[in-house]
Amino acid sequence: MKKIYHFNMRYFFIYSLVLCLGFIYPSKANNIEEFQIEEMNVGGSLLDFFSLSELRSLANHRSTFSYNNSKAKIIRTHRDEPARKGERKASFYDFVGATVLDEVNYKIIGVQGYIRFKKIDDCNKERFKIELDIEKTLNIKAVRETKKHAYDKTSTSYNSWFRFKNNEVIGINCTDWQEKYRINNNWMPNLKVSIVSSELNEVMKKSY
Repeated sequence: MKKIYHFNMRYFFIYSLVLCLGFIYPSKANNIEEFQIEEMNVGGSLLDFFSLSELRSLANHRSTFSYNNSKAKIIRTHRDEPARKGERKASFYDFVGATVLDEVNYKIIGVQGYIRFKKIDDCNKERFKIELDIEKTLNIKAVRETKKHAYDKTSTSYNSWFRFKNNEVIGINCTDWQEKYRINNNWMPNLKVSIVSSELNEVMKKSY
């Protein structure tokens, strides 16, 4: 039976990565499909978690993000306080989304979990802790990058990337949203943990 490795982030701040994420045999975790966020993993289907009617409702909500030049969408599926039909309560994150390539089989090509912070410095401190734990556990070196956010070129994104075979990636990112987003949209600095398949990487390259 294949072992699954969980990114259950709330416990990151209390226990070590090995204890809280179920890394029983961490050196074997070399496939992106072996990682989960809120039990969702790349290669799976959202139909295993939601009914078709629920997914249609979630996909049509204003919080859904659609990529340019693609049918791919990030569907927000879990929140700390469910507020709409089909939405589920997040166990460890403030909110979670899954990227799907189409709205037929709802195949998952990426999963993202977010945690809000009041200050970007606090967000980056946690990013560095997570980065170090992953480096020690999986023996993979992170690549750090600071750049303008793809969604808004005036906001800064601080990134740690772990690259696997076939252009698969685990990302840990902190975004310092500009003041206009904090005031108008109530967007706080946020930590994002993302599982990115090679398919999603190709979508992002074409969209930005």
